[in-house]
Amino acid sequence: MARTSVKTTVTEQARLSPFSRGSSHHDVFISSSCDGTRDTFVSHLSAALKRVNITVMEEDDKNKVPETRQYLPKKTRLGIERSKICVVVLSEDFASSKHSLTTLAEIIEWRHSKTGATVVPVFYGVDRSLVEQQIGKYGEAFSKHEASEPKDRVTEWRNALTEAASIKEGLHSNAESRL
Repeated sequence: MARTSVKTTVTEQARLSPFSRGSSHHDVFISSSCDGTRDTFVSHLSAALKRVNITVMEEDDKNKVPETRQYLPKKTRLGIERSKICVVVLSEDFASSKHSLTTLAEIIEWRHSKTGATVVPVFYGVDRSLVEQQIGKYGEAFSKHEASEPKDRVTEWRNALTEAASIKEGLHSNAESRL
């Protein structure tokens, strides 16, 4: 009898979620910088996804590492690896955060290594071309990084940003009103 109720719960969960769970622990991982987008856009996006039974893991401040640390916390890495989709909210100050850039590089690496992995960039208050070309505030941020970080690390961040900006399925901040 206990097996039937567990089976019903799993079947019900699979029916409710638009994604097949498989080995994933959640459907969507959301990454953003701590520049205010988390309290506005990201919280609205997360709530909208949850309303349609999509499970979400948001990167939170407890998972942030000091700006000098090179590696991501295990919880963040697992959050990325155990997702079907990673949403990256690219805002005006995103490139100034070493942690955000390191997370993005991990997400892009995950995209290459996992079949069916989907990355959705959201351009929040920033034009795609500024991100792709790394000009404006993005260029300024990289000038600072080049003065303080190893060249290979900065190159990895630049390549990750260029690839994220080139993903055609990306959304612009005017999509917020549709949530």
